[in-house]
Amino acid sequence: MLVSIITPMYNSEATIAETIKSVLAQTYSEWEMVIVDDCSTDASASIVKKYQNIDKRIHYYKREKKSSVANARNYAIKMSKGHYLAFLDSDDLWEKDKLQKQVSFMEKNNVSFCYSACATIDENSRKTGKIRWIKSYADYAILLKGNFIPCLTVVLEKKLFDKIEFPEIKHEDYAVWLSILKTGIKAYGINEVLAYYRVNSKSVSANKFKAALWTWNIYYNYEKIPFYKSAYYFINYFINAIRKPDLLEKIEVLVIDDGSTDNTSNIALKYCNKYPGIFYLHSKENGGHGSAINTGIFYATGKYFKIVDGDDWLSSKALQKFIGILENQDVDIVASDYLCIKDKTSEILAKKTCTDDKTQYNKVSYMSKGDIKKVIKMHSL
Repeated sequence: MLVSIITPMYNSEATIAETIKSVLAQTYSEWEMVIVDDCSTDASASIVKKYQNIDKRIHYYKREKKSSVANARNYAIKMSKGHYLAFLDSDDLWEKDKLQKQVSFMEKNNVSFCYSACATIDENSRKTGKIRWIKSYADYAILLKGNFIPCLTVVLEKKLFDKIEFPEIKHEDYAVWLSILKTGIKAYGINEVLAYYRVNSKSVSANKFKAALWTWNIYYNYEKIPFYKSAYYFINYFINAIRKPDLLEKIEVLVIDDGSTDNTSNIALKYCNKYPGIFYLHSKENGGHGSAINTGIFYATGKYFKIVDGDDWLSSKALQKFIGILENQDVDIVASDYLCIKDKTSEILAKKTCTDDKTQYNKVSYMSKGDIKKVIKMHSL
């Protein structure tokens, strides 16, 4: 299926070449890149035309009159021919397998709207270490509480724009996602960094105040939500914007009842009812420890998973710190230290480390090749 990459451009001579290169590097080859030049006055056009001569999948259009990023995107969508649309601004970048992973996910799961996590880079394309992880699912009601869908990560079916376009307002991407989800469409996320959003030195925290005003405008004026409901969603947005996210907002707990004959299921159900959308109970016939773990992995939707047996527990304070570290890293396997305790008394019997270097206990470090080669206990992973 052809993917049309929508790229608005204005005075992007410093970045557009790198943006195009990240598209040319895609492992998914069925794409066209629709670049709409919103009256640039620098060398952007000549740079694009150079790459256009190299690859005919790149299409360049120049607007006669300066307008807006929303107008430029709408025009690019009008000129596109793909089954899918993807969005990439003229200073952002993609991982080479971005389209491959998202299109495969969409076709395998019959999904029409997909997005992913992204990370930030600075003006010199250096990674800042900040990663924007996302929720794995969004519908209209969920997204009203705050936008967590990065525009540069979105791939969706073009037919969703048959009666919808980017509005001429601030936060136009948030507004258009809401318009699409309002029709009953569901969006699904891949919690993996597949794109890079460029930030510059002019980006300041004061912009958060403007963003809040723009968000209110979307609720009350664009979505036409009644005042009291707009206030409710705006309060949710404001709280989420200023406070530190709670631990429970960052995890899901999958309790796998492996054919228990005691009160295990009822205890788990109490937590499922108290924390819906966070605690889940899956009951199955007894199949053994490995079978229960495989069932949990099957239902898991997070980027990482950790196994905690029914007689073990985690320190919430340590877990909060651990998740904070993961939010600024992008690694495949993570091992942590753990304690062996005495049953009933909780007396600490031993401190187990995931590295041979005992001085690294309770510290963050990369594991050596020697550490990786040795057997690491499940409790540590």
